[in-house]
Amino acid sequence: MSHHNNAVIQGRIVFEPEIKVVSDRYTVGKFRLAFSSGKGTSYIDVDVWDKNMLELVRELSKGQEVKVQGELRSREWMNPSGEKRNKISLTAFTLEMAATGFQGSISE
Repeated sequence: MSHHNNAVIQGRIVFEPEIKVVSDRYTVGKFRLAFSSGKGTSYIDVDVWDKNMLELVRELSKGQEVKVQGELRSREWMNPSGEKRNKISLTAFTLEMAATGFQGSISE
């Protein structure tokens, strides 16, 4: 699978992962990773849309170390005060539990 915008981040899960039903056709797994960067600790939200990888997300827990490969996505919105906000997240296409080496990837 070819991905032009590819990032690999390894870190620890900051809060218990969530599985959310977005519509009658889509479910998303969400968690936040803390990782070391040149300026200390950084954080990024991770979204998992693939139904096979969602089973793996159900096995994850706070504090667990994982390695995620995916695509960086940027989104913008206006807050209730009318201020422009933006956020970068990582949409996973592979996910690996660092301690066990167990991994999942997007079904083709």
